[in-house]
Amino acid sequence: MQVRVIAAALLVVVAPVSAQDMIEGHPLDGATFSLPSVWVLGEDLPVTGTNWTTFAGDRGSVIGVKYDFGDVVPPVPLDVMDELWARIVVPDAGAFAVDLPFPRDAGWAEGETHTVHLLSGSLGDDDRARGPVLRLTIGAAGQN
Repeated sequence: MQVRVIAAALLVVVAPVSAQDMIEGHPLDGATFSLPSVWVLGEDLPVTGTNWTTFAGDRGSVIGVKYDFGDVVPPVPLDVMDELWARIVVPDAGAFAVDLPFPRDAGWAEGETHTVHLLSGSLGDDDRARGPVLRLTIGAAGQN
């Protein structure tokens, strides 16, 4: 089982469509994600995904979300894992749509590049290990 977990986490395909468009990608196991390539300064970030299920495929994954590899922590911890900005409990069908909160106290500025890390595997039972790292540019208000 450990070989299966490691193999599923090895490759993530991320393909930005254009600088102002969406980032769409998938780990090797068929799960997908989609989000804007520009995160508007101060606004929530919409993220969607499909096929985020456990090995058996009968339950949704549990996804922990970190920013800048956990270096940017929320002012009020979500739970005991204080570097998580969100815990997404995906419905059994494997599809989700969430709005991630902008880290207002992080000092992020327009034009900077930061990361959102979607992590599954350790928060749910028999979950698949995934860990795509999504690189986003911070854009000015009103930029889509």
